[in-house]
Amino acid sequence: MAGIISDLAAPEVGGEAAGEIEAQAMPEAPAPVIEGEEAPETEEAPEAEKPTDLFPAEALPAVLRKMAEAIAAVGGVPLAMSAPMVLAAASAAVGRGVRVKSLLGRETRASLYLMMGKQSGSGGSGAYRLAMGPLNGFQAAERRAFETGLKPTIEAELEAVQIDYEIARKELKGAMGEARRAVIEKLTAARRRKAELEKELHDPLFIASDATPEGMSNLLSMHGETLAHFDSDAGDAISSVLGKYSDRESQSESLWLKAFDAEPITIVRKNTGVIYLDAPCLCVCWVCTPAKVRELFQNERLCEAGLLPRFLVVDPRARAMEIAEDRAGEARAIPSAVGQPYEAAIFKALREYRLDANADPILSR
Repeated sequence: MAGIISDLAAPEVGGEAAGEIEAQAMPEAPAPVIEGEEAPETEEAPEAEKPTDLFPAEALPAVLRKMAEAIAAVGGVPLAMSAPMVLAAASAAVGRGVRVKSLLGRETRASLYLMMGKQSGSGGSGAYRLAMGPLNGFQAAERRAFETGLKPTIEAELEAVQIDYEIARKELKGAMGEARRAVIEKLTAARRRKAELEKELHDPLFIASDATPEGMSNLLSMHGETLAHFDSDAGDAISSVLGKYSDRESQSESLWLKAFDAEPITIVRKNTGVIYLDAPCLCVCWVCTPAKVRELFQNERLCEAGLLPRFLVVDPRARAMEIAEDRAGEARAIPSAVGQPYEAAIFKALREYRLDANADPILSR
């Protein structure tokens, strides 16, 4: 257990890691100065054109740092784009599984709220796919295993419970006194068991994309109150918060506000009834255009109500890339020496912290 936290949360200490991938281009050598001539004036590049080594990758644990550097090298994207995505993936894998003692007796969970604004065509989709690959792969494998294994068993037991219930109903018609009470107990037990089985009859879900607040709260209630709200094209996901799908004019950010601090929330809707969430946990990674980020921060209510201050907002300063014609068909992959340890660490965290929804979180001081 300690090894999982060490893999995903402890930065590497010591010399250079073996097999480290050089993800940044070498700076150009300065032009030579001929004796007797004045040195040529050099213009400093505009802020937007400077190298984008904006993320302190050395602060990441080795398994995450190497993956971030590999994605940057393979995809030709800035480290400031790939590193936050890798960090978000680790956050989603841990979920509510670890808490850290912080100031004033507060407990902080590993769940992050991350928003990245990047230009279209700058390589964000490819970087996102590589960073989130283990999460999506794990979810797909768990769903296949559920469909072929546990789901048929649950459905068969539901049928058996329904048969027992129907038999008990027939017995109730002529039952009197103690016999009637015994039949009612049978009916009660059958109803209780049916409700338990129906709660288990949901495909495993770790990542959700576009969903309304009502839909997200329903998903949380079905999946241990812990989810990752991730989207590589988050325009519609953000519109959900802005109230696009709501009949009301006001925003619907309350769920995201509550889920950040694990505050209990009761949601009452005409169509879905009452949903109780005791300690919801959301991890958020929204990748969108800079225009959408500006739209959010121009919304005074979202700023003052506290939703946006909860986000780590990233501008990787990535620009649309030109792909040379002679490299258009070139396929580049993450080295197995980097990708396999990263996948193993994400899988291990998911199994330890996310599969058992009832496990008590680890408290780290």
